[in-house]
Amino acid sequence: MFEHTHHSDGNCNDPACEDHYAETIGVVEDASAEINIKPPSPELEALVAGALEGIHGRSFSARNPELGKMFKCVGCGQRHRGTQCVPKYKYLHTLEDLETGEKTDIFATVPLPEQVERGLKSEPPKHRFPKAEYGAALTKGKRRHPHFRSTKLQFIELTRQFFVGDADPQSEDYQKRITKARRLAYKQIRKNARTQRNKFNRISEVSRRLNRGFAQNRA
Repeated sequence: MFEHTHHSDGNCNDPACEDHYAETIGVVEDASAEINIKPPSPELEALVAGALEGIHGRSFSARNPELGKMFKCVGCGQRHRGTQCVPKYKYLHTLEDLETGEKTDIFATVPLPEQVERGLKSEPPKHRFPKAEYGAALTKGKRRHPHFRSTKLQFIELTRQFFVGDADPQSEDYQKRITKARRLAYKQIRKNARTQRNKFNRISEVSRRLNRGFAQNRA
């Protein structure tokens, strides 16, 4: 029933064949003995080091050209990569020309014609309106009188709380009292920042210990 075939490398397809396995092992051992690995030359090592240094010195977008650069998108008003978003305006109504039958969709832009008309008729009349370009800046350049930062506003509020006495600059010992109030406000701000920073550090430490599999306490 079964036809016996003579063993050879050409007609042996049995993976369990001991002779074929032994021959394969012998060939692999002989080939591995002949392999001679040469160390890289100094010139090649210098080229590799220079290439790695150049790669590390690039920006994120230069190291990942497939992602592209970050840009301020006019369509969505945010920074992102990829293609620019298409702005979507609110649909108002459709105008139809009775003679030609052509229809035109009217979308909300800034400002609307009726807004300009109402602004010019107001008392006093308005001569400055939001720009019609979507995403355009309302003003040109920086503010002449910039807004205070949140820390500066907090400093002013605490100074008013710690200030004692007459608020008239011409009053007696006004400069000493205002200086003392400013010092107390500065110390209070530093104390609050230190407390907030310590709280954040404790939360970060507990989070790292939990991620590493340790208990919440330091025991």
